[in-house]
Amino acid sequence: MFPKRIIAAGVAALSLAACSGISSEPPASVTLEAAYARVSARAKAAHFGFSFEDFAQMYLDEGYDSVQEYERCWLDALPLNDDRAASRFVKPIAEQYTMQGGGWGSTPIPNSGGKLMKDEGCAVTLAANIAYTRNNSDITPGTIIEKPGNFSGNGLLWGNALADVNLSIGGRVDNPLRVDEFWDLQEDSEKYLIGIMVHYKGTAGNPQGTHWVGASAVATTRSGGRFYYKISRTSVNDNVLGTNPAENNRYNLGWKLGTDGSVFVPVECVSAYRVFTVR
Repeated sequence: MFPKRIIAAGVAALSLAACSGISSEPPASVTLEAAYARVSARAKAAHFGFSFEDFAQMYLDEGYDSVQEYERCWLDALPLNDDRAASRFVKPIAEQYTMQGGGWGSTPIPNSGGKLMKDEGCAVTLAANIAYTRNNSDITPGTIIEKPGNFSGNGLLWGNALADVNLSIGGRVDNPLRVDEFWDLQEDSEKYLIGIMVHYKGTAGNPQGTHWVGASAVATTRSGGRFYYKISRTSVNDNVLGTNPAENNRYNLGWKLGTDGSVFVPVECVSAYRVFTVR
């Protein structure tokens, strides 16, 4: 299971690593129950929450010096009011379709040399999920691959596939999506959907495999400060944390599962991204 230390992952820009600049000093002697009451009240104002069990488990997992220190880190990390929560404009992409489902898994992708949807259909699936997120259920992976004009020898032509969706489609950026760039989009005045290309096989020193998924939030841990993206899945294998470098090495590359089944990918596994702006 995904460590409880990341229970607040659904809220972008929340980092327990940043515990400087004390904004609210807890009492010198405090119980976990009392700390949870104060922290959860602040969290509720920011439109998210978590159980006392998760809160307590995270305290044990991270090895804080005291409950006071633990509460202070939470209070420093949480927004003081609704303004930050209300200004979040990176929207989760629906997980309506997968590469393998819907009867198209064994269908060849046009202009791909015979590659099948179940093996290489992540971009098509992400495009269809984006369309669904924008209330267009007429576009599915199946309808996209029915039209050869949606593809070139280099893969999916996003503008063609999503021509009937009210979006401005950004170009592919062949660099990792930095956390500060994500946060800038998160607090912009426009609304965005984000696709990221991630590694899922190979090794940490030589990551391989490219796979499109959606990115909806940033999470971090206090110990080591490692950042993750919460993703929108495009494959039934995205929550299968395998250990085979040749096929599926998600576990050893640091992918994590949330307690609710959500999937989190280390930022360093991202090799490219594309931003879709809602018109």
